[in-house]
Amino acid sequence: MRDVLHLGELVAEHGVTHLLALPSLYQVLLDEVGADRLASLRTVIVAGEACTAGVVAAHRRACPAAELVNEYGPTEAAVWSHAYRVRPDHHGPTVPIGRPVPNASGLVLDDGGLPVPVGVIGELHIGGAGVARGYLGHPELTAERFVELASAAAGRLAGRFYRTGDLVSWDDAGNLVFWGRADSQVKVRGHRVEPAEVEAVLASLPGVREAVVVPHGSGGDLRLVAYVVAAGPTTGDELRVRAAAVVPDFLVPASVELLADLPRTPNGKVDRAALPDPVRVRRPAGKGVPPTGAEAAMAELWREALGVDEVGP
Repeated sequence: MRDVLHLGELVAEHGVTHLLALPSLYQVLLDEVGADRLASLRTVIVAGEACTAGVVAAHRRACPAAELVNEYGPTEAAVWSHAYRVRPDHHGPTVPIGRPVPNASGLVLDDGGLPVPVGVIGELHIGGAGVARGYLGHPELTAERFVELASAAAGRLAGRFYRTGDLVSWDDAGNLVFWGRADSQVKVRGHRVEPAEVEAVLASLPGVREAVVVPHGSGGDLRLVAYVVAAGPTTGDELRVRAAAVVPDFLVPASVELLADLPRTPNGKVDRAALPDPVRVRRPAGKGVPPTGAEAAMAELWREALGVDEVGP
């Protein structure tokens, strides 16, 4: 906290006009430092983790004259590959990562290596001048992540691309929306789920400052657990009810744990490994074993197909 307050003092003392920070760090800066201390800011760039609707709202309140840019890019593509200038009229639970910067390109491909239509989630592939040659001393990993794409997938952009492992989709305006990592995708009660999607919904609820969602358990017992830093009085049950009003049942966290602060790594990112165990994890209500032999056999088939422990009305 002292570092954040000191940062605010530095901005005021030196009339800083441009700031680059993690979204979570910028959120704390906005919450803890008076708007008058940040009045010199003209451009704020957030990068390194997902930007939430809460960050956008706090920025508008404290620094309405400053431009806010959400930047995205992995080290393997020279760090900056996409950027989105947040519009004054932007609304919704997610903040796009935008479009490719000059000399970069982005493709969203399905599991078969073909482009996906608007609104469909796929893996982001980055091309252009910033793509690295590979990983020094790791030829197998280089061959896996740095690929040559033919015109069938890349069209006029055919060439060498970096497979990011990040899941994104195009919106109607031609901007990319980030949905999380492909390796963090989980199945909950037979449904494929992106925890980042639930995080975005929770973070957009009034009174929520930050939200992190992680899977708990395994197999058919896997459930989502949310950790929330609230901006005002609320309860985990209340947040579950409000989330249930806007997302399907399988996306509602089985438990919402309220924390004073989220644990951080030395570089300021959320330390998910340091999150406490949930106090309790609810199981979906209303699951019962079908009474007849035929229904029991059918339920067993669905349990195997969906990879869950229970099915029923």
